[in-house]
Amino acid sequence: RKVQMALFYPSIVLALSVLIMSVIVIFVLPQLVSVLHSLNTPLPLITRIVIDVSNFAGKNSGLLMLGMCGSFLFFYIIYQIRIIKYIVHILLLHIPIIRSILQNAAVARMGIILGTLLKVGIPPVRAIEHLADSLPLLPYRTYFRKLSKQIDVGKSFEKTMTMTPGTASLIPRPAQQLIVSGEKSGQISDMF
Repeated sequence: RKVQMALFYPSIVLALSVLIMSVIVIFVLPQLVSVLHSLNTPLPLITRIVIDVSNFAGKNSGLLMLGMCGSFLFFYIIYQIRIIKYIVHILLLHIPIIRSILQNAAVARMGIILGTLLKVGIPPVRAIEHLADSLPLLPYRTYFRKLSKQIDVGKSFEKTMTMTPGTASLIPRPAQQLIVSGEKSGQISDMF
């Protein structure tokens, strides 16, 4: 939820920037073109490109809007395919700043959910399954489902985390150490 709220403001700024840029390209630049042509001087390449883009956007604004809406709809539908969503999530987890935000959010959610569920007496395997179901990022869901299967067959958190691929990239080392020390002390619910 916090990540969504943190991304809300930049998305509004981006949308307004695109809107303002569109208005400038479609309405303002055509007015400036007549002034530039009246000077009877050769225009630089960049200026000619901007003028051509403006002319194209002005003549085909409806088509461009339709194309943008179609592209948005296409990507929205494609994103609903599980493998595409998984790939997008993996890519997001490889972008340094976004990775730390998403990782911190997932670890915080893990701590809150597992701590609460374990304190009320839900078995660890069921608690981890509930955690996996509540996480929005598919790599984390997959990881915690693998973790719950290993713990279900009697393996410890420590052994499971060392054996399960992806632990190092998804769970920060300090969080792993807290979980292991909580398990060893018998106070794992307090560690979350």
